[in-house]
Amino acid sequence: MVSDPEGRLADTVGAIGIPTSILIDGDQKVIAIQIGNFTSVQAALFEILARDPEIYTGSFDPVGRPAPEHFVEILPFEEPDASLLDYGESVEGTITDETIQQVYPFEGHAGDVISLVMEAELAPLNGDGLEPYVVLLTPGGDYLAESRDFLYEPYAQVQDITLPEDGTYVVVATRYMGAEGVSAGAYTLVVTK
Repeated sequence: MVSDPEGRLADTVGAIGIPTSILIDGDQKVIAIQIGNFTSVQAALFEILARDPEIYTGSFDPVGRPAPEHFVEILPFEEPDASLLDYGESVEGTITDETIQQVYPFEGHAGDVISLVMEAELAPLNGDGLEPYVVLLTPGGDYLAESRDFLYEPYAQVQDITLPEDGTYVVVATRYMGAEGVSAGAYTLVVTK
């Protein structure tokens, strides 16, 4: 931990809030900056970046190791035996280390404009709790949309997605970093039109 009463370090790295956590490599190069509470999710991300910093810096050789197509890779799943979600219907679930994703089908039509919101219970100040992540798959199983976040948030959302075809779409509720993630907890999920 470093104290910076005159703000020199904060000015140098562009820190705009307190607390700020900075990951620095052996050559004193800044690898990552986390502004705000340092949760178990950010700790896991910093561990990954410490082992393989080029993931974050963008300096890796794409020929030697291609970038992942999606931030969270969905694990294979059986056809969901859950009943179809209706627009506006809220469902509840829990993500754990044993159950890192849950799937929910819904019937969509070409031209429908939909939004997904997955919301976790507010985590205690120590950072424990679920950092949700949501993925929308087409009837053919391709990624159509996925949530993005940069700081810890107790919700994940995909907004104003136009469905390309009629069929059964699948919403996958999971956690930030998917199988590699460390967060867990209860959530609610709703698909709106």
